[in-house]
Amino acid sequence: MRIFRRFFLYVLLIGLSFFLTISCNRKITPPITSPFPVTSNFKVAILLPDLIKESSWSLGGYEGLKLIEKELNAQVSYTEDINNKTPQEVTEIFREYAKQNYDLIIGHGSEHLTLSSAEIVAKEYPRINFVITEKCAGNNANLGCLDFKRDEISYLIGVVASLKTQTNKIAFIGAFPYDTLKEQANSIPLGCLLYTSPSPRDYCAHR
Repeated sequence: MRIFRRFFLYVLLIGLSFFLTISCNRKITPPITSPFPVTSNFKVAILLPDLIKESSWSLGGYEGLKLIEKELNAQVSYTEDINNKTPQEVTEIFREYAKQNYDLIIGHGSEHLTLSSAEIVAKEYPRINFVITEKCAGNNANLGCLDFKRDEISYLIGVVASLKTQTNKIAFIGAFPYDTLKEQANSIPLGCLLYTSPSPRDYCAHR
């Protein structure tokens, strides 16, 4: 899990740097080596689906935010546990950050809440940039999406699980019926099928 979090941090930082390069008109001063703390005017906020202390996914997003703070000398803020809020409340959180002139507002997962809210507020604040860390189309203006190839990672999970199993049985249980989890559920058995015997289709199951 720590390897996954570290991988996600670098993907998040690299992806956001690319997104900012192609979509922001503001100049960001690169970090300056100095014995004194240097704070830029660049402001980043993130919405996290669960409590940081209870979710590795939220923790990964928070650690990515702290990395942005360190590497870009940004001012950062976060709101956690948005899964326990209504869509209207999530929209209002996006809106409040936009009103405070945050340069970049990130919806970290929970696309059933963050994507629709970000789409609404992105139209209201065309000079603010929004990112959703899930697979989506964006608007080719100020709303972008950052995702990684979950199918390839899940395929490798299937391979590793098949090599480690002592019962020749592999199962995957998705927490929610999200498209991303369905994609993972379909990819894990593909890796499993290569290495499980004697009848792989009987042992590579998902629910």
